[in-house]
Amino acid sequence: MPPKVACLPGMTMQTEIEIKFFVTSNIQDFISNFLNSLEIISSEQVHLGNVYFDTPALDLRRLDMGLRIRRSDHFSEQTIKCRGQVVGGLHARPEYNAPVSSDLPTLSAFPDHIWPSLAVRDEIQSRLVAQFSTDFLRRHWLIAFDGAQIELAWDRGEIVGVLGRAEIDELELELKSGEASALFGLAARLADLGGVRLGSQSKAQRGYRLAGLGKPLAVQPLPDIGGLDGKACITLGLQLWQHHEQLWLECEDEERPLALQGMLQGCDLVAEAAENLAQTPAWLPALRVQQRLLALRDGRITHDGVLIIKAQQYRTQEQNRADALERLAELIRSAGKTEKARRPTKPTLGSKKRRLDGKSRRATVKAGRGKVDY
Repeated sequence: MPPKVACLPGMTMQTEIEIKFFVTSNIQDFISNFLNSLEIISSEQVHLGNVYFDTPALDLRRLDMGLRIRRSDHFSEQTIKCRGQVVGGLHARPEYNAPVSSDLPTLSAFPDHIWPSLAVRDEIQSRLVAQFSTDFLRRHWLIAFDGAQIELAWDRGEIVGVLGRAEIDELELELKSGEASALFGLAARLADLGGVRLGSQSKAQRGYRLAGLGKPLAVQPLPDIGGLDGKACITLGLQLWQHHEQLWLECEDEERPLALQGMLQGCDLVAEAAENLAQTPAWLPALRVQQRLLALRDGRITHDGVLIIKAQQYRTQEQNRADALERLAELIRSAGKTEKARRPTKPTLGSKKRRLDGKSRRATVKAGRGKVDY
């Protein structure tokens, strides 16, 4: 259960434990059916406007902190998120919230111990400026699931920076009370709907890039895994995989083959590390299928990893779509089949005798051939 305690008058601290998904297709009907199958405690819809702050030298970013003011029709609060951990799509980091009435955050409203020193805090306060903003509609549901209370939030809107705009379409599952195993269980059911993918990038990370302040996404080399245990290798593999997945989605066409190669390396690292765990994870067979799909050498897959299936034998679009989906399913099924390993064996006595007899018969035939006299 994530701790939540009062720190200063009007301020709360909690450690967020949440799983983030990026929405990749129209899932409105799927989400409706999904929610109808669950016990909903409460639901709400709210419009949220957020402004993110840092110094021109990005002092907060260097401290791995994120600072924002969030406003809606009913409240206005400032939030600072401190150094945490992201594994796959699971985000866990402490955050502090306090009321705010001005247009700039007041850093003294947060606990002193989160800063390297009070002098550093005051220096940052004197140089704070707005860097980028987000504006989105949040629909959220509090769900009772497996003895826990979990909030499902669906954010849809945009991030705005000096370099342009980016769409927000994200689902977040946050553990409010109970065990983390319930959070993973609900996330697995949500993932089974399709149309979503795990996301490791926060809105702030994307916003910094749109403000021209974050490092551009680039190909990362395979990290040195010497001396790391299996779980650490899985964590590194997931980070490598998801980093290159995001790069593949955002980069130019000529960079996509390298991004795809990075995804494959991350996938391979996760699979190899999982095989060496004391207990083989239940998800490993499905990962192996995905691994083989990514590595397929099929004429329908372009050099940058896009699968193209042409379906035009029928006269209606619906029939052609169904035909294409069936061929896609068959491709996935074929990737799921594992060839039986061939074991080297010694020839049997009977096979040796048949081979020698055949050679003798052939030799007799050849010996009977000679020059023909006329």
